[in-house]
Amino acid sequence: VDLPHFHRAGMDGYAVRARETFGAGPSQPAYLSLAGTIEMGKEAARPLGKGEAMRISTGGM
Repeated sequence: VDLPHFHRAGMDGYAVRARETFGAGPSQPAYLSLAGTIEMGKEAARPLGKGEAMRISTGGM
């Protein structure tokens, strides 16, 4: 049985689109705009746009 019955963040961090950070590193950073915050037990208000990230709290969906 999967508990909880939804996907959630296991720790505080940032939600990003993987393709926008692929290959990023110290010599070639990925620059993203902070588009909002996803709080514990809540879903993002909207999908991430190109070049965006959202701060996500532990338990955010």
